[in-house]
Amino acid sequence: MEAYNSIDGCYYLFYKTGGFSSQDALFLLEILWADRKAFMVLCDSIGDEMPGWGILLMAIWHHIKDLEDPDILLKRLRNLLLRYALIVPDMEFSLVVAIAQQIEETASEKWPQTEELPPVDIDDCRNMLRAFNKYLSSAQASQDSGQIMAAPFWLVYRNAFSVLPDEIPLLIGAAIERVWKILADSAVSTISRIMASFKYAMSAMWAMSLVLHTRDQTRRQRRTTATTWIKLMQDIHFMELIGRLCSVLVLSTEEGGNGFLISHDQLEEFTECVGALVDELKEVADACDIGQLEDLHQTWGRVLRYVDLQLTRFPQTSILGGRIRTCKVVWLNFGTAFKFRPYRLGELPQCMNPRCPNPCPDGEAYRACRRCCWVHYCTLRCQSMHWGARHPEAHRGQCVGCGC
Repeated sequence: MEAYNSIDGCYYLFYKTGGFSSQDALFLLEILWADRKAFMVLCDSIGDEMPGWGILLMAIWHHIKDLEDPDILLKRLRNLLLRYALIVPDMEFSLVVAIAQQIEETASEKWPQTEELPPVDIDDCRNMLRAFNKYLSSAQASQDSGQIMAAPFWLVYRNAFSVLPDEIPLLIGAAIERVWKILADSAVSTISRIMASFKYAMSAMWAMSLVLHTRDQTRRQRRTTATTWIKLMQDIHFMELIGRLCSVLVLSTEEGGNGFLISHDQLEEFTECVGALVDELKEVADACDIGQLEDLHQTWGRVLRYVDLQLTRFPQTSILGGRIRTCKVVWLNFGTAFKFRPYRLGELPQCMNPRCPNPCPDGEAYRACRRCCWVHYCTLRCQSMHWGARHPEAHRGQCVGCGC
C-alpha cells in the first residue's frame, strides 16, 4: 500500500500506481461521505481484521487542509474520523482522535462549538449509540478515556439529542455504570482499578458538563435537556458516583494518611470538575421542576453526617483531616444542585430500633455508626436490641463500610 522512495526519503501511498493525489483524496472523501452510514457498519463488522483506515483519513486531511475554503470538507472528514474512533482498532485510535482535534483547533473560530453534522437517519444514530455502548460495556477498553469521552462522546450525544432524545438517559446511565465495570475488572490490581475508574469518571463528568454548556438552544431543546438531565439527577447511582469518588480522595498509601492515591493536582481538578457540573445542573433544576427528592435528601444528609463523624476522628490540621474537609465542601456543593441543605436539630434521623420508646431524644439519634452512614440509634441498648444481640457493638459484625 505504501513504499519508500530513496531519492527524497519519503513514504508514498499507492506508490506503484502513481501515488495518492489531491484529486484522489477529494474523490475518496466524497465516496466515504456519501456512504458514511455503511462505512461505519463495515468497519464495525470487520473490526481488527482490516485496519488502516486511519492512514487513509490522515492522507485525505493532508491534501485538503490547505485547499481554498475547505470548511465543509474538513467538517465531513472530522465526522468520519469520530465515527471511526468509536470502532477503531486500538493501534489507530490515538492517531484518528489527534487528527480530529487538529481539525477542531484549526476551525474553532469558524464553527460553533456545539455544531455537529446530522446523522443520515435514525438507524445511523442508533449505530453510533450501539458502537459507543459497546465501549461503555467493556471494563478493559484500552482507548484513552479522556479522548473517547471528548469529541467522540459529543458526536454521539448531540446526534442522539437531535433525533433520539429518549436514548440520552440510557447513554448517560451507561457512562456512569462503566465506573463500576472498571472497578470489577479482576484482571488488574486493586489500585490500578481504582485509579483507572477515577480517571474515567473525571473524563465522564467533564464530558457531561461540556455537553450541558450550550447557550444557543431553542425553547424545545431546552425543555428536552431539562427533562433528560432531571432523570439523571433523580437516579441514586449519580449521587453514589460522587460519593464514591469522594471516598477515593482519602485513600492513603502510607500509614497515618500522609500519602494518597490521588495527587494534590488531581484533587484540585476533581473539585473544579464537580463544580463545573454542579453549575450546569443548577441551571437544569432552575428550568424544570425536579420533583420530590426526600429519599435522595436523606441519603445525602446521611453521607454528610458520616463525613462530619470522620472529621471528629482526625485532627483538623492533619493532611487527612484536610482531605476530609475537601470532601465535605464537594458534597455540600453537590447538594446545592438539588437545593439540599443540612438537616437542622429536630430533622436528624430517628432511632432505627422499632421498639424504642423515645425514637427522637432531644431531636437526634446521635449514636451513629462510624464505619457506615446508615445506622443511627439513640442508645447502645437500642442498637443491641435491634440487632438481636447482647453486645452493644453488635451492628459492627455485619456493618458494610462506606469506603473511607
